[in-house]
Amino acid sequence: MLKNLKEYMFFQAPDGILYNFDEGRSKWLSVNRETMTFSVNAKKISGKRYMALNGIFYSNSSGKKLLRDAVITTIGVQTGNFQCTFDINIHKNNSDNIIYSVSLLNEPSKIIENINFDLNKNDYIQVSLDNSDVVNVSYPEIIIEYCWRTTY
Repeated sequence: MLKNLKEYMFFQAPDGILYNFDEGRSKWLSVNRETMTFSVNAKKISGKRYMALNGIFYSNSSGKKLLRDAVITTIGVQTGNFQCTFDINIHKNNSDNIIYSVSLLNEPSKIIENINFDLNKNDYIQVSLDNSDVVNVSYPEIIIEYCWRTTY
């Protein structure tokens, strides 16, 4: 094993994934990014509702199981509404505890970059929408970009 990997721009780990050291996050992150998309195919949504992974089916148990340690790097949210206020909440491991939240205040979309939120291998990621506004949310979608992380 190399003594000081930080001197190198990239390295390929035994898992076959190419990593580079992200100075801003002070971590080894995979070069490739992946996304998970959650949505609800409905015109009028009010109250709290879990969102479906890849739009396949709606269920409180719909989610994504992580195969490795990961880092959320970017979150994008959009909806068909221009005049509503709501929260998108990220949960893990079938818990109602919120691990990360994004609020939209009369915005049809929002992109949050430079996120540095660690997730662990075997975490199960779920997303809920909480709309306490008088105006119903229509066709919301959230895209979570993440990459794998390693400790080499």
